[in-house]
Amino acid sequence: MSHKNYITLVGNLASDPHFELLDGQTPYIRFDMVVVRTTGQLNRAERNKPPGQRGRDVIRVVEYGERAGVDYYYLRKGAEVSVIGWLEMRHFKDPKTRAWRRVHEVNAKSVTFGRGADFERGERYRRQKIEEAREQGVTNLAELGLTPVDALPDDDSAETVGV
Repeated sequence: MSHKNYITLVGNLASDPHFELLDGQTPYIRFDMVVVRTTGQLNRAERNKPPGQRGRDVIRVVEYGERAGVDYYYLRKGAEVSVIGWLEMRHFKDPKTRAWRRVHEVNAKSVTFGRGADFERGERYRRQKIEEAREQGVTNLAELGLTPVDALPDDDSAETVGV
């Protein structure tokens, strides 16, 4: 990953993630996360609003590969997550309007779960995948995204950080 295009975000899922298999084999998830801007990023009108009404951004996050297949089972609407990745822009042709569209999204390299994540469902699925990998003789579990999951610190001061 390029050090010039690097992003770290902390926020909450706006909705349950979407899961699909690309080409029938590559796990893919996407979700929108709500990130609250820090006070320094707000204009004068927003600074005077109560904290619950201050500036927010909804950011699309995508993740590919085996890790996406595992992360899907931990994520649910409202869960706090920390995402590390890179900002990506792509174009596609809208089949309905036949116009070219531009999409900005964060391509996640790492997703860390916090309060609100479904740890029971996620750990059950992770253990199942570990057993399947061991039966197939796979020894590098990190490549499959099966290493233990760490939760975010229990600190309410987490802010959006752009590096």
